[in-house]
Amino acid sequence: MYLTADFGATNTRVASSNDLKSILKIKKFETSPDFNEQVKILNDTFEKLSKGEKIEGICVGSAGTLDQKEKKFLRTVNYGVKDGKYFDDLLDERFKDIPLCVENDASLAGLGEAVFGAGKSFDTVAYLTLSTGVGGVRVDKSKDKINYFPAEPGHHIILEDGRLHQRSGLFGSMESYVSGISFEEIFGVDPEFCEDEEAWDIYAKHLSTGLLNVIALWNPEVIVLGGGVSNQFDRFIEPLMKYLGKQDFFKIPEIKESKLGDRAGIYGGFVHLKNCL
Repeated sequence: MYLTADFGATNTRVASSNDLKSILKIKKFETSPDFNEQVKILNDTFEKLSKGEKIEGICVGSAGTLDQKEKKFLRTVNYGVKDGKYFDDLLDERFKDIPLCVENDASLAGLGEAVFGAGKSFDTVAYLTLSTGVGGVRVDKSKDKINYFPAEPGHHIILEDGRLHQRSGLFGSMESYVSGISFEEIFGVDPEFCEDEEAWDIYAKHLSTGLLNVIALWNPEVIVLGGGVSNQFDRFIEPLMKYLGKQDFFKIPEIKESKLGDRAGIYGGFVHLKNCL
């Protein structure tokens, strides 16, 4: 049996699998703001899902930057209590001997979409999550092994001297304009409830600038958009394509909405476990 967890700032999802292709069981709980309490709930959930069966490996997806050499959490903008902790701190004595893989949550979501979701038919996939923040990854399936390149596209600058992103300290970053939190700050409404076409047109214009940079740097065959704001895909895709089409230098790849939704990171965990064990 294998276990994979998507450790978000708001919610955590944990799933089991016997074949690293399908979910056997899945549980969701609110992420505790107390790190020690979160670790206890996480491990209790591992125990409930495994039911005493042998666990071959555990994968945990987490927001923020990671030091894979030191196996340490560096900076998590929306869950700072994890900063400075080591990957092994996620497991208590019940699971200390189980192989553990930890990766950025957006990278895992991108792997899930690239292998099982909207990017399944493409060799080169760019995935961006438009959520509390904006993360992303480039996935290359053109060789025998699935290669992926974690990144932080949300922190690249799309408007010099633009809006300040309070939690990162950056001015004019992509995240300052196209994350869910930024949308609500700019337009005064949760994107889920926004029906203002002008607001979505402005949003799409900023998103197009970020995506043109992604295209220039990553040259993907498809761009998959996930995260909470992507649920409003039908509201912004038409103006987005309008703005992307105003340039004639780059061929615009297909732009697709996530197929796996909030389970993308779970499926990406399956892919990552297969690669790293």
